[in-house]
Amino acid sequence: RLDWERQADYNLTVSVTDGAFLVYTHVHVSVIDVNEQRPEFSSPEFQVEVPENISLGSQIIKLNVTDSDKARKIFYSLHTAQNPSSLLTFKINPMDGTITLRQKLDREFISQHIITVAVKDTGTPSKKNFARLVIDVQDHNDHAPEFLSQLIQTRLHETASIGTSVVQAFAVDTDHGENGRIVYSILSGNIGNSFSIDSELGILRVARQLDMTVQPEYMLILKASDHGQMPLSTTVPVHILLTMADSAAPRFVHSHYATEVYENQPIGHFIIHVEARSQSSLFYEITEGNTDGMFQINPSTGIIMTKQYLDFEKTRFYNLTVQVSNMVSVKAHATVDIHILDVNDNAPKFDKSFFEGNISETAAMGSLILVNNSNPLVIKATDGDSGLNSLLLYEILEDHAKKFFTIDSSTGAIRTIMGLDYESQSFFEFNVRVSDMGKPRLSAETTANVKIHIKDENDSPPIFEHEDYNEAVLLPTFANVTVTTVHASDPDLDIRSQLKYSITGGNEAGLFSINALSGRVFVQKPKQIGSSSQHNLDLTVSDGTFTDVCKLNIAVKKSDNSGLAFSKSRYYATVLENTTKSDVVLVVNVLGSALNENLEFRLLNPSDM
Repeated sequence: RLDWERQADYNLTVSVTDGAFLVYTHVHVSVIDVNEQRPEFSSPEFQVEVPENISLGSQIIKLNVTDSDKARKIFYSLHTAQNPSSLLTFKINPMDGTITLRQKLDREFISQHIITVAVKDTGTPSKKNFARLVIDVQDHNDHAPEFLSQLIQTRLHETASIGTSVVQAFAVDTDHGENGRIVYSILSGNIGNSFSIDSELGILRVARQLDMTVQPEYMLILKASDHGQMPLSTTVPVHILLTMADSAAPRFVHSHYATEVYENQPIGHFIIHVEARSQSSLFYEITEGNTDGMFQINPSTGIIMTKQYLDFEKTRFYNLTVQVSNMVSVKAHATVDIHILDVNDNAPKFDKSFFEGNISETAAMGSLILVNNSNPLVIKATDGDSGLNSLLLYEILEDHAKKFFTIDSSTGAIRTIMGLDYESQSFFEFNVRVSDMGKPRLSAETTANVKIHIKDENDSPPIFEHEDYNEAVLLPTFANVTVTTVHASDPDLDIRSQLKYSITGGNEAGLFSINALSGRVFVQKPKQIGSSSQHNLDLTVSDGTFTDVCKLNIAVKKSDNSGLAFSKSRYYATVLENTTKSDVVLVVNVLGSALNENLEFRLLNPSDM
């Protein structure tokens, strides 16, 4: 059986013979094609996905068709569509089966295009075939969410509890999947974070206690955004007006009040005004903290006033609790802090009226005056006020004392500002005044008397009364006979009694001696004194640090024979110990004197007895 599709031409060689001769000829047979096969699509159904935002003219798909009648041409066409608009959205190249986009896609209008495509050949008779083309449009985020209303308005009681639903905002997005999933948020106007919103449901709720006095209304801007890769959003204003319910409890404008007031204000002085709101009449009263009934409140207006004189030194702070109730006895409370301010109404007072200290005369300038040689002398005073009103200022009143001392104006410590000399002035006595720094400035009613003793130091040398002493010793003489008594002085206190005298020269033979404490020079070796008619002694006085010297010139002379003689060469007497009676111990008699001659007796070696 001839099959054009298998072989369209045949070339035959035909021979004929008569038994003797053989003749050949060529025969060309052309097979005429009969259209017996329909063109066949490569698949009975084609399915393709295209993005919604694909550009015009873009190729959607190229259809593949096979036809066993290869010599014939085939033509493509869009036959029918489930939605007629699909035939206008796409076009097909009739020659090669390429389908391209003619109009913009809109998934929200048609999400799937179902088209029947046809193909026919040019055979006789012409044969057709059909296939199904399904084009799924993938969503592109090309639609922003849209709220159902352009403005949301509502009223809300200010007593609404936290979590109360205020309003539900609702927006729609015609996009698909994540591009159409909406999330809600508050963009602006949420003063004090008073509200919160459910991001999925768009329910606006109270997030904190509301207060009409602080914010009587709110204008929020809500935002709805989708979840596209490039999110689109829209906003809507929400107007919330706060109101008070008729049955609501009274409410203070502020839950806590604070104020300051000076002490000593007159009774009835205004302190503060506490205010509450309610739909009915209110009654105010102080329920706690009104110690000693210092304050009173107007029950109708809520004005707090003084009822007694305030005293900062007694009580510096009051914490009142004010209660307000309406006509149905519903109550509310607020606290009031009242800080009492100090008025300079207390003069400073010295801790004592007399202060005493001491300091060495050798102390350096700037040294502190001490008490008992250990602790600094500090003039102390107290002031019942506070702050600047209690800051004290000390000052020395006497000009003479100011030359030597200064007092720390704030601490009351006293220091030297000039060198001191005990020998010039052994103590200082002056007065100190104290005043505070308040306005008006107050001073203590009395001054403090301060006495500073200068402690003497050994800073001056002793000095003999004379540089040279001239004395005479009459022979015969006796042991312990006083030659003379030298005196030295020392300006330093308590040093005079500590002076020590000594013979430092001219007494190599020890003929004389000196009492180290009294300075009495007396005969030590009477029998050897007559060996020379003149003895020159060097005397020294010392205070332990400094010394002084003088000369003692002793002339040895023999007494003239006066004819006088004692009746005895030695006399004896006794006396009772511890006697306080003044009585004659002994009477000495002298021979050789003329009648009524005036005689003078003298002890040559007197004692302290």
